[in-house]
Amino acid sequence: MIREVAGDILLTDAQALAHGLAPNDDFGTGLAHALRERWPGMYKDFRHYYQTARPKPGDLWTWGGAGGVRIINLFTQEPAPD
Repeated sequence: MIREVAGDILLTDAQALAHGLAPNDDFGTGLAHALRERWPGMYKDFRHYYQTARPKPGDLWTWGGAGGVRIINLFTQEPAPD
């Protein structure tokens, strides 16, 4: 079920968070930055995934962390040139 709520998304009791990003995102601003700060291992794993899988727009990558957190990263843009 999807429902609209207000407040800090990181405090949710939802089973998963969906997050849109460019394949080469540096997680430097907004929600991406908050995710990187809260779960630095996710960003490290994301960089490894990006380097090995070279995801394209429309792909997704799911990350699972301690405590059962799940982040679903939805690739939404063409990557900028490296």
